[in-house]
Amino acid sequence: MRANNLSYVLLPTVTFAQHLISYPQSACSSIANTFHQPDVTVNFAQHIPAGTNLTLEQDDNLATCDRPYQIVPVDLCRVAMFVKTSDISNITLEAWLPTNWTGRFLSTGNGGTSGCIQYEDIAYATSFGFATVGANNGHNGTSGQAFYMNTEVVADFAYRSLHTGVVVGKEITKAYYQKDYSQSYYLGCSTGGRQGFKEAQDYPDDFDGIVAGAPALAFDNLTSWSGSFCEYTSPPRALVVSSTVSKHPLTRDLSPQDRCQRLRNLA
Repeated sequence: MRANNLSYVLLPTVTFAQHLISYPQSACSSIANTFHQPDVTVNFAQHIPAGTNLTLEQDDNLATCDRPYQIVPVDLCRVAMFVKTSDISNITLEAWLPTNWTGRFLSTGNGGTSGCIQYEDIAYATSFGFATVGANNGHNGTSGQAFYMNTEVVADFAYRSLHTGVVVGKEITKAYYQKDYSQSYYLGCSTGGRQGFKEAQDYPDDFDGIVAGAPALAFDNLTSWSGSFCEYTSPPRALVVSSTVSKHPLTRDLSPQDRCQRLRNLA
């Protein structure tokens, strides 16, 4: 399953009261030093002018997210945070806070098994004046290898990353604008749709409204169905014959077919 672009979803064009930050550059730079929450470290806070072609980090597994850049539609403050979720897990969280704010808050979701912040969805929501957050779902990149022998990372993927991002995101929104939000919404598709359903089930007070597109609810069935194609798409050279390799994580890069075959060997 690939992360889905939700930029085609039309949000209501109702007029909302505007809250304008008078000195956005100084307000953004100061939030890095003044925002304090348990288990939260602000990595940086940058004022980004509208129209900026933002270069995104592509180190290590992040390159698999296939998001090397993002056009920023409005003047905003970009805040990146490290949030500890347990002794052996954490999330990377970003908040994009428009200079011209409508008073509304929105969280984006993720797609597939990926730990990719969906910058295109964040940018889309900020273009409507939402204070918007997105997280990496507890790991970086499109692989699920981080789940291996770490149930805390699995917990982040299943529910905790999104909820934690909402809690921290609302706090930094209030700190930046010096006022509370008026409405809170969620926008996600596929795995993001599943995340929306999970939020409604476990944390019904997080949002006033949820857009949950194509929810990947039967995740085990979806994963086994995707894996079934390995039998037909993996070439003979993809076979992994080492019994040691079949029992331990690989330390070298594999092609998609090789990774697919290895998962079948582990089943």
